[in-house]
Amino acid sequence: MAVQSDGNPVETTTKGLDEEIKKKKKTILREVPPSDVKYVMSYKPESAESFKVEMPEKVVCKMPGFVESFCADMAVLAEMAERCDPIMLEKQKNYRQQLKTYGKVFYEVEVDDDYKEEGAPLQDQPGGRRRHRPGVIKTQAGQTKKLN
Repeated sequence: MAVQSDGNPVETTTKGLDEEIKKKKKTILREVPPSDVKYVMSYKPESAESFKVEMPEKVVCKMPGFVESFCADMAVLAEMAERCDPIMLEKQKNYRQQLKTYGKVFYEVEVDDDYKEEGAPLQDQPGGRRRHRPGVIKTQAGQTKKLN
């Protein structure tokens, strides 16, 4: 809090600054790449039994540390698959519905209001080939002129 010269506190507000900093957002639709659609649509949920592996007795006796870490890794994989299955099945359902209605799959992206599309031409880029030519200048009319 700021203080005036006579010792009284002065309240400062940043409300106006906050409003200027916050930009308006808009959502645009982007197409999901076909490879991602193929990956999601071909996903099949794994059962917990597929992560259980029987180890031969010889391996357990010779490498107990390896077997222990392998079993721990498989338990982590089973847990990850258990968490991932509902998400992927929901995505499949959403993708199927979009493919049925639109023939394509889209996702939403939130961008600033002043966002320009990728295909829009840039204003600051010069057109054509640029190269250094000593002793030659270009005039305002676009003609070349020799200096010597």
